[in-house]
Amino acid sequence: INHSTQTSVSRPSQNSTGNSGLPANPEVTHVLLCNPEWRNKFGKTGEGDARHQYKPEDGKEDGLHMKRWANWADAEAELERESQPKQTLKAAQLKFSTKFQRLQYLVSLQPLAEQAAAAVGELQTIQESSAKLTATELKKELKAAAFGAVDKATQPTEANIKISNGAATTRKNLCGDTTASAKAQTIAAFIYCICIGEQTDGGGNVKYCENTQADNNNPGKGLTGVEKATKNLISKCPDSSQEEISSAELLTPAAQFQAKIKTKNQGTYFGTFTANDCGGVSSSGVCVYYKATTKAEQKAARDIPWLQSIKQVATKVQQQQAARHRINGLRRLMAAIKGEAFNLKQEL
Repeated sequence: INHSTQTSVSRPSQNSTGNSGLPANPEVTHVLLCNPEWRNKFGKTGEGDARHQYKPEDGKEDGLHMKRWANWADAEAELERESQPKQTLKAAQLKFSTKFQRLQYLVSLQPLAEQAAAAVGELQTIQESSAKLTATELKKELKAAAFGAVDKATQPTEANIKISNGAATTRKNLCGDTTASAKAQTIAAFIYCICIGEQTDGGGNVKYCENTQADNNNPGKGLTGVEKATKNLISKCPDSSQEEISSAELLTPAAQFQAKIKTKNQGTYFGTFTANDCGGVSSSGVCVYYKATTKAEQKAARDIPWLQSIKQVATKVQQQQAARHRINGLRRLMAAIKGEAFNLKQEL
């Protein structure tokens, strides 16, 4: 419950200028060295900051132009914002003594520009595909697994437990019996069903999960005291870590818990079960019980909602880390291309 992810996938800036003086965005260099006629294609329409959109020429659509048009238009806008005319041109030391020298540079620059444009395209794709792989979104999913998807449900209140677990109104509804499977869907509900007894057993003083857990001197018929008892047991958990969580740290305890499922007669259960139900007393059961007479019932025991959520978050954490690793690789590639482009004029 206390685990939460601390990382997020961020999109690297594509408009910064490094120490070499060349703009990091390859489209800026491309547009910078183009003739005025070409650059006019990305000019303003005369309506505010709006710029001309891509239009097929002679009815023929150019896929490459259409794909990169928005970036070229952004590059033209960036150049127009220069405080001094040709500021970027001077910073990049791209002043040519002859037209041939300029054309020679453009020809040599082309493959580097293609590489850079492909890298930028991949960065944009990663950004779009990983837009929801943020720490905030992953924490939200983990909290839903713990307490339910109720708006602002960050604590196991009695109302949240009822709403988030099939509108259960009694302990047997919530935790299950031999006639009906448990409605419990959240970690908080499982904690209550598996760890907390009721008043029939020594005033609810049996310590099923933690030696210092508080007594629950409430009857097992309803759900009176569910909030207080569950919060008390959660308070015994270690404090949450501020370190980045890995997918293994989610999957390992989930697998360990799932391995604790037991079978008896035509049912499966977690916790302690003797007979009849998971009503909270040792003579019957302190448990989560699932009927297992049909394939659908057996599937419900395997596909516990909060466990499925944990596995999904673990997958997203893996995707998040892979995206970040690839972004860092693309950053290094862009820096290398930028260096090559800067040294190109000197080589020529």
